[in-house]
Amino acid sequence: MVNPVDNIQPVDQACEESSWEIIYLLRERGHLKDPESMTIIQKYLLECCRRIWELLPDSGSRKGVEAAEKLCKGEISWEDAMETDWYSEGSAFLFEYGKDTDPKISEYIGQVNLQRTTIGRLLVPPVYMGEIDTKELLMEAAYFANTALNYPGISYGTSKSHNQSMREISKFLPLDLFKIMVPNSLINKLGENMPNKSLQQDK
Repeated sequence: MVNPVDNIQPVDQACEESSWEIIYLLRERGHLKDPESMTIIQKYLLECCRRIWELLPDSGSRKGVEAAEKLCKGEISWEDAMETDWYSEGSAFLFEYGKDTDPKISEYIGQVNLQRTTIGRLLVPPVYMGEIDTKELLMEAAYFANTALNYPGISYGTSKSHNQSMREISKFLPLDLFKIMVPNSLINKLGENMPNKSLQQDK
């Protein structure tokens, strides 16, 4: 049987709601301890990376996403995937510590600015890009891609730090795509702890 998750294509429409709180609660309450559930969430995070691919222009971020996708398909080992972590994190460092005048950063900012309207609609909720610092957004996207790569092995520490980390990447996590990719059998494990979200039980 074909896993429907493997056939998902990026969702391009604007989405008003984020899935961050649901993912946070699933992990906090121990519902992602089995490899299958963790892989489902990681695949979702990686598809979210594909959705904002233009915000991941640096090769380090893209290498990490591609390696994690192969990991989810069983094509490479965790150790092989983690060999790209240095490059993935380096992409985030480029935007965090580099200057706008750096030729590479300047080029990336220019590429995003040419697609401001389209990219603004991909954030959750959609935003007017005229109010956004493009370099900061590129940094946030690069750190998100690194999170997607490392997600199964990340130790969030306290519930407070985990909550904050998920809030910080919430703009990249559309609920519409989550509803497509994550089965009700996993979502329903939250029971009465389900956040007040517009999840439709129609899959």
